[in-house]
Amino acid sequence: MAMEIVKHSEEEEFAIKPQASVPHLDTSNWPLLLKNYDKRNPLKRDIKSYISSGVINLDKPSNT
Repeated sequence: MAMEIVKHSEEEEFAIKPQASVPHLDTSNWPLLLKNYDKRNPLKRDIKSYISSGVINLDKPSNT
């Protein structure tokens, strides 16, 4: 019985196969801190949302 289990486990392949396309995640139902996570990418935000928050980081602060 034990040898059958060993042979069976050697035959199995434990790998995740790649997919042709990435599935779209609906993050609107996630908890509050992760809600709409896909829309929080700074590169996807428009300039209007940056101006409304009042913070636009144009450069690093100087070390003086």
